[in-house]
Amino acid sequence: MEFKVLNDGVEIPKVGYGVYQTPKRKTAQLVNEAIEVGYRHIDTAQNYSNEAEVGKAIVGSGISRNDIFVTTKTQTNGYKSTSRGIDRSLEEFGFDYF
Repeated sequence: MEFKVLNDGVEIPKVGYGVYQTPKRKTAQLVNEAIEVGYRHIDTAQNYSNEAEVGKAIVGSGISRNDIFVTTKTQTNGYKSTSRGIDRSLEEFGFDYF
């Protein structure tokens, strides 16, 4: 697997699995399949309405959360709104960090 090193030294897998337009009922299954074949970067957004399903799949995968890079996007404007949006996403995922 190839990685890109970010400015802060964090490594992100160059190839990720996106769940845009993935139906909620299929999201966990498809994310599980992506993880099984080796994806370690999952991309979603609040706007996709499937963050909870992505989180359940990752938690249930048996792969350490530290080994899966998760990106999501907020649908917010301004610092306070964005901070609340991040907290909302963390709650949806069942994670304590992105």
